[in-house]
Amino acid sequence: MIETTTMHAATGPDRARSLATAAALAAIWLALTGCGGSNTPGTAGDGSDVDAALNPCQLVPAAQLSTITGAAVTEIAGPTPEALGLTCAFEYPLAAGQIGAGEIHVTAWQGREFYTPDAMPEYGTPVSGIGDAASGDEQTGWLIFRSGEHVVQIQVFGPAKDAITDIGRAAAEHTR
Repeated sequence: MIETTTMHAATGPDRARSLATAAALAAIWLALTGCGGSNTPGTAGDGSDVDAALNPCQLVPAAQLSTITGAAVTEIAGPTPEALGLTCAFEYPLAAGQIGAGEIHVTAWQGREFYTPDAMPEYGTPVSGIGDAASGDEQTGWLIFRSGEHVVQIQVFGPAKDAITDIGRAAAEHTR
């Protein structure tokens, strides 16, 4: 006997949110992997600098995220290796009547090659006053910046997206 499973596609606002999130994540992934890295053993870009990356859970701790977003933010995972860097995941409750939780992901890399804004001017909107260079999109809830040799990406899923720039500024204060 062959088992079959029926999958239902998301519709309406859920589908639009899913597609927007997928598109943003794909653009970020392409930008980060497209910027390259060295394939020479022991150089930045091959994962050898993961230990040198900043701890993303300490860049903007849950208590500070709570202050910035006005929601009770808790750390749910991290720091864990991801995409040649380290990532930390946080969550916050949604408004009454909404199902699930919002999430905030902070990922840190060591090495300038993980964000080269001059190579991709169409990638997001430049954001001034955060690190040495930054770009992002408040509507889709992502921001990436470089400060010296550190690169930090922040993704906000849920209604706290409007706090993305403030979260980026707070994280940048801990990168120098």
